[in-house]
Amino acid sequence: MSGPPAPDASPSDTSAEATVPPVSLLSLPPEVLLDSILPILSTDDILSLSSTSKVLHSLCNDPSVWRTKTRQDFSYRATALATANNTSADWYKRVYLGLRRPRTYLWGSTGESRLGGAESVRAHTGMSVAIRQAVDTPMDVTDMFDANSNTRERTWRANLQQAPGTARYHDDAEPPAPVGIVDLQAGGWSFAARDMQGAIWVWGRLSGDGYGFNIPNWGNPHATVDEPSRIPLPAHAESMAVGRKHVLVLDSDNLVWEMQAWGKAYHHTAPELTAPSSTGAAAPGRAQHIVQIEAGWNVSACLMSSGDVVVWDPFCAEYKDSLTSDDDMHGPLGADGDDLTRIFYWGTVGADVVHRLEKIPLRPEPEDDEDQTAERAWEKAEGGMTDKQREDAQKVVKIACGEREVFALKGNGEVWVASISMPWQFLRHFSSPSITHISAQWINVFTYSAATDTSSVQVLIGRIDAYAPDTGRTATPRVLPGINDLPILQVVAGDWHYAALTTTGEMYTWGQNTYGQCGTGGGPEDGRILRHGGRNVDNPTRVTFPKDGDKDAFVFGITAAGMHSGALVLGHPRSEEEKARDKAARSAVPPPGAPPPYTDHDRGPVRGVPGFRFPGIFRIGLAGARGMRGMGSRGRGGPPGQEGPGEQT
Repeated sequence: MSGPPAPDASPSDTSAEATVPPVSLLSLPPEVLLDSILPILSTDDILSLSSTSKVLHSLCNDPSVWRTKTRQDFSYRATALATANNTSADWYKRVYLGLRRPRTYLWGSTGESRLGGAESVRAHTGMSVAIRQAVDTPMDVTDMFDANSNTRERTWRANLQQAPGTARYHDDAEPPAPVGIVDLQAGGWSFAARDMQGAIWVWGRLSGDGYGFNIPNWGNPHATVDEPSRIPLPAHAESMAVGRKHVLVLDSDNLVWEMQAWGKAYHHTAPELTAPSSTGAAAPGRAQHIVQIEAGWNVSACLMSSGDVVVWDPFCAEYKDSLTSDDDMHGPLGADGDDLTRIFYWGTVGADVVHRLEKIPLRPEPEDDEDQTAERAWEKAEGGMTDKQREDAQKVVKIACGEREVFALKGNGEVWVASISMPWQFLRHFSSPSITHISAQWINVFTYSAATDTSSVQVLIGRIDAYAPDTGRTATPRVLPGINDLPILQVVAGDWHYAALTTTGEMYTWGQNTYGQCGTGGGPEDGRILRHGGRNVDNPTRVTFPKDGDKDAFVFGITAAGMHSGALVLGHPRSEEEKARDKAARSAVPPPGAPPPYTDHDRGPVRGVPGFRFPGIFRIGLAGARGMRGMGSRGRGGPPGQEGPGEQT
């Protein structure tokens, strides 16, 4: 028999409900909050949530949360910032918030508008307009980027007409929306930047090998872009590489785009550079087909996931003949009414212009006592490896491009060099089991080991003036005094100056400082541009940036080329008080008698500073001007025989 039926619950009986504990986020396991809940919340929500209880404050500041959000929210891998020197609990939080509002600094020669208006900032501080040709300390150009506008309806330059601290915007213009630049690279006469949304920004002149005065159309490689401007590339950029006068972009579908003019882009169709299936190389479950792109002076290259290296000459006749004709290009994009100066077209590159280099051979046998000593170091490093590890160590893991050469770094620290017309050569003197990084620019090549807790830094600096069959034996590096005492993370070079980034977020420069390209001051003096060899920076010297509150600025990216340099610095979120001040400044009424808004027809010797016009005499750039310093010698910084510090003679 069944038991008696349960009595009906009275509507007023709430004893059962009273025993149910309240549900809250704290009821969930911490792992669920850290892995599944917090990473999908907005930053403002996380910051608000962290102020509700000690437990949630601890969880919201857990490094894993901010590390995950950095990977999710930015087209940037913060591995360079994840160093042993930054182990504080709030480090990844600072990285994430800093990447939301990074600061962009430029300095050096201002020719061809390559500093994007930094010369106007310097002139507005009251310094003599006679030194407008150079900026010798870092200038913050972050506010030159405006996500609200990609046309010439920009208003920042008009702000320069107001007194400092009273910047205002036109009534019909929105205030500049912040643009998070996460990659900055210098070209021969220009800069290019990639933001957190995968957009490409450019300024300066892409090619300075010719006359570039008053060219109105972006489709001309000699056209000058006066300020940071967004390129309407019909793709999402995952990475980019900037050569002397061309730009490579790797998009989210793992396709390679190439530009030799700001208004034209072509994507490659060669089987070696395209996805192995129609679903795209970035399809779910498929590894990337291309893992690195590089651009040199007269060469482009890709490192494939297989470890193969593909190269091509983007300036040869075969390449130009393979491009989509102007009549068949797609577009235009970027047209602004009747203003067609910034229109953008795109097409394709033919399939037969690239060359897959042969597999790199095994390391040659030692030939002398010096080689024997080096070989023992290799044997020691490889002694404990398994067969699989030895096989992986033979794979190319990084590449770099020089003038016409491609440098390759194997996983075991071997460095090799080749070109389209010359096979691989082993750079014995630049190789070591400890080498983990490689970079190159023009005739400069660097191999180095990044700093770790258990190993010291080794930086090898050299020059390869002419690539010949015996380059592998004759090319020798030099060690710069003081550089190996720094925890080096990255090394870059201009033509005659150099820069290094440390794991502690510091930037050091050395070399020629003719146009203030080292950023340490002491460049142009008394309105004069110093000639070559003047005021060189002999040893690595730290570049100073404005502090981040009470902390030193943390540099997370550096670049250099020609006679200019740049850096990216972690920013910090503006306080509500700062936002209120900005809002008040934007709505400020100009004082009586203020000059009218700046227009592109009101050009003075310092852009953005009204009341001064050219008196009829103007400077015209010469073809190859970067290589003509008095005697028109090779290179762009000085005559042969006048090498900078740390260079091979």
